[in-house]
Amino acid sequence: MHNEEVLEDLKAADITDAKCITQHPGFNCFCLQKWSLKMSADGYKTKSKARYRQLEGENRFLRSVSYRGFTRMVYRFLGNKRIPLPACAYMAIRKTFPVSEKEEFTGYVDESD
Repeated sequence: MHNEEVLEDLKAADITDAKCITQHPGFNCFCLQKWSLKMSADGYKTKSKARYRQLEGENRFLRSVSYRGFTRMVYRFLGNKRIPLPACAYMAIRKTFPVSEKEEFTGYVDESD
């Protein structure tokens, strides 16, 4: 999203004191809603053109789709460029879809690694 779009959306939602992108009216429905994420996953592909699919735990899958959705919502298409998300976005996503005790959290791993 361009700054102007974000500001317009916040103004339309009557949010005048937003200090974080997680306060954007689209953040919860686009990045934290399980069924929205499952539907979005069908439209995403990895660098190798494989479709996103759940191979391991559901929360891990939903986190990866949410990170991707956030990036698309804010920056649109990045191509091969990778940028870190703001800490507030990571925190909100990980709170909603926590890392299980059995899961080994690795952070971002490029698929070519």
